[in-house]
Amino acid sequence: MATIKDVARRAGVAPSTVSYALSGKRTISAQARERIAAVIDELDFTPSVLGRQLAHGKSNMIGLIYPVRDAEMAFEPLEFLPTAASLLQRCGFGLSLFTGAMSPAQILDLYRNNTIDGLILMGINRQDERVEILRGKGYPLTLIGRCNDMAGYTSVDFDAEQAVFALFEHLHALGHHIIGYLDFIRQVHRDKFGYAWLLRRGLRRAQKAFAPLVVCEESTDTARGSYAATCRLLAREPRLTAIVTVTRLTPSGALRALYDHGRRVPEDCSLVGITTDAFAGLSLPQLTSADIPLNDMVRVGAELVLAQISGPSAPDGPQQVIFPAMVVDRGSTAKPR
Repeated sequence: MATIKDVARRAGVAPSTVSYALSGKRTISAQARERIAAVIDELDFTPSVLGRQLAHGKSNMIGLIYPVRDAEMAFEPLEFLPTAASLLQRCGFGLSLFTGAMSPAQILDLYRNNTIDGLILMGINRQDERVEILRGKGYPLTLIGRCNDMAGYTSVDFDAEQAVFALFEHLHALGHHIIGYLDFIRQVHRDKFGYAWLLRRGLRRAQKAFAPLVVCEESTDTARGSYAATCRLLAREPRLTAIVTVTRLTPSGALRALYDHGRRVPEDCSLVGITTDAFAGLSLPQLTSADIPLNDMVRVGAELVLAQISGPSAPDGPQQVIFPAMVVDRGSTAKPR
């Protein structure tokens, strides 16, 4: 395969002259341009698209950082990816997915090396070094989630606090007073994961408003972890009549544990959760849940990044979009016996 140096050698010019002829960055003589064009045809030379993009300071790629917090999450269906990728492709951009723990310096390098033109950052902590290092840099960026100080940032989030409150409100209306709650593991709270903090705020609001007896157990965001946690809940408090789960993968493990203990859902124990409609529809019975509109959140996040790339910020400054929480009753709850 011919290279730009081969073209330059055959045309009797410097490689930089070939580059200028291709990019149009500088004026070169008509004779040199014709000679280079003839050699390109002769050698069937195809300029590197990526090379041209990097030379112009653009990659036409949008990065999406989705940190995997648990080994089992590596097998989680990332249902929002096709939505984001399709939208970006229609706008002439590709999508680069990063699932590892990236340091602030590594994220800065993505911009500085022209690896990406914009970034969608997920898994936001309340005090997030990755977010802070980008403050005021002017790089196109959308957060999926919220940190303590949102001044100057564009973000998309789900009202997780209200979601927990609404689930307890739903159970309270049915007459449930002894309720199990599958919480994040302690390390997630120590890391100050913003989503987990909002969930706890919702739990405290619900306890104050409805005064239920809440029995909490820690669970990883996996079916295996939630199965074990539900077994511990049932051993600690056999009288519980409902369980609340708050992550996408935990309802399946909780449901299996209930059935293994002879508890039918919803006849013997109601089960609710915070998940996506796709996950809620996979269980039997289907899960009553406060649905996270994850596809829409990532789609809007991508649109906001593209808007930052295409022009100056909106007159009102960065946009912060919060999707409301609403409980969808799919039949996994009933009045306690």
